[in-house]
Amino acid sequence: MLRFDNCHGLGAVLRLAEVWPELEIIGEAANGSNTLNLSVDSGLPPPIAGGLQAYSTNGDRLYRDIRPLNTRQAYTLHVDGLTAGQDYVIRFDTITGRTQFFTVVDRATGKARSISSSGGTWVLHAYGPSATLYLVAVPR
Repeated sequence: MLRFDNCHGLGAVLRLAEVWPELEIIGEAANGSNTLNLSVDSGLPPPIAGGLQAYSTNGDRLYRDIRPLNTRQAYTLHVDGLTAGQDYVIRFDTITGRTQFFTVVDRATGKARSISSSGGTWVLHAYGPSATLYLVAVPR
């Protein structure tokens, strides 16, 4: 589930969890950066065999990728540990902060759609053990 949440009282954070429990994955904050910034970003721990992992890439594999406030941002999201042929639903929800729209592109198919962070969903069809989504967030 992708959700807005308060990031250290500074901005908004998105979370991704469907079969993944509340993984904070992308967001924005006043001290966010377009490069790896370990004061707000968090690296991805090693995978558990057979487990699902979702992460952003911004200089490293990040489970928490925080960018500057009020800027157009493009995130590359990876999901590993998928079962080929299975569908995974990603739901967008706002917890706190402002509602935004995102453009999501499935890199395998080129399928693209604008989705609201207020209850919009994306169905990710797994063609193999991993998938890559490109997400563009534009401030409103």
